[in-house]
Amino acid sequence: MNMEKIENEIKKLNSIRSIFQRDLKEIEKRYKNREISDKTFDKHKRKYMSKIEKVKEKIRKLEEEI
Repeated sequence: MNMEKIENEIKKLNSIRSIFQRDLKEIEKRYKNREISDKTFDKHKRKYMSKIEKVKEKIRKLEEEI
């Protein structure tokens, strides 16, 4: 891949990661307001953390190519 494509891909992945982080913060806010249960919160938190880590790993791999 050329540099421009890699940089565009990293930007796209960063935007996806920020969306996941925003959604996770919303879930945490709902949990603090006691709108969702502990079990539901834990399930959603694991799901979003997993997605965030996968995206971070993809970003690291692309940065290594640069």
